[in-house]
Amino acid sequence: MLAVAAILGASLLLPVGRQFWLDYFVAPIVADATGTTGARYNLYNTVAYGALFYLGFLGVERKLRELDIAVNGRFLLAATPLVLLGGAARALEDAGLFAPPVQYLFISPIIYLLLGAGAFLLLWGGAALRDSTLPPLPAGLALVALAVGGYGAWWLFAPPGWVHPAAWALLVLAITAAVTEFRGSRPLRDPVELFGLGSGLALLLVLLQLAQFDAPHGEVLFEVPLLALGLTLAVSGVAWLKAERGVPHPGFVLCTLFLGWLALAAGGGHAFWLVLAAFGCLGAALRFPLRKLRALQAVQRPEYLALYFAHFLDGSATWLGIDRYGYVEKHVLPSGAIDYFGTAAVMLPLKFAVVSAVIWALEAEREEIDRHMRYLLLLFLMTLGLAPGTRDILRLALGT
Repeated sequence: MLAVAAILGASLLLPVGRQFWLDYFVAPIVADATGTTGARYNLYNTVAYGALFYLGFLGVERKLRELDIAVNGRFLLAATPLVLLGGAARALEDAGLFAPPVQYLFISPIIYLLLGAGAFLLLWGGAALRDSTLPPLPAGLALVALAVGGYGAWWLFAPPGWVHPAAWALLVLAITAAVTEFRGSRPLRDPVELFGLGSGLALLLVLLQLAQFDAPHGEVLFEVPLLALGLTLAVSGVAWLKAERGVPHPGFVLCTLFLGWLALAAGGGHAFWLVLAAFGCLGAALRFPLRKLRALQAVQRPEYLALYFAHFLDGSATWLGIDRYGYVEKHVLPSGAIDYFGTAAVMLPLKFAVVSAVIWALEAEREEIDRHMRYLLLLFLMTLGLAPGTRDILRLALGT
């Protein structure tokens, strides 16, 4: 690691090295912030960000073990607001709320590095409170003061029109009181619940700010999630059908399609009987199936369906953004696929194929990967879909 850092540092001393970093790393960030051409990802920064993502994954996994924080379904649920916060914070920058140099902090991957650092501080603080002897009330007051005072300090440097600290203070106090009443101050002793609560408050603050903007394309706020949910339910339904009922018999399926085609072609009084016969063949296809694919039971697990939903959300937003609203894909591999097929709708089957392959790989190595590592992998993979999907939906809605 030190050798790599030394090589990278030495490259900055050479004119060619400095120009390389400016062209392939700094220029795309500046172009993304200013909305000019050149904001696309390239092969070099894609590989570098992928390596950085991998190293960050290893570091987070190690620190969570050191803090004795279990990564499971409950942790995934608590981390969801943070993932959504990444996309929502990017939408703030898209809306032109910030000016340089603050603006550059909200560009990928810098925004995700900052959010990762904030998440670690929340988890570390929760672990410290868990192991401390402080009574719940002083600890809770300290957290409220941190939330209100931290935002108040940030508000001094925020652009005009930001949510006022007084309104934010009342909101934080109300939420803290409700949580304390419901949970008996236990979130103050639980790093995972504290992490989820802190991330949720930050997400709420960003959404309150975004709600002050006009949304000329507000329909995508419903269209994209509903499309992603429908595709996820379809995957779940097909997986259940094949795992519990078996693969429909192909002969009866072909008979159903043939009779349906005849009904459309014939019309008149014969169509009713042909449709009835087609439904009979469809029932037979389900009643006399081929072998059951029990392995597909794994696809029906909540964490895997959440992974499908996250990436279908991203794929649906990309499809509508490019084909309907004229946006441009910036990532290297997706843009190549879109250019080849001529439509961004190709992202949906690609997302399905990639997520299915990931689930197959995780299940194939189930005995080799412990529960902690598997759920952390799922969290990082969900982030790759849910964070950009959230950003794209909000950006489309705001027309930025």
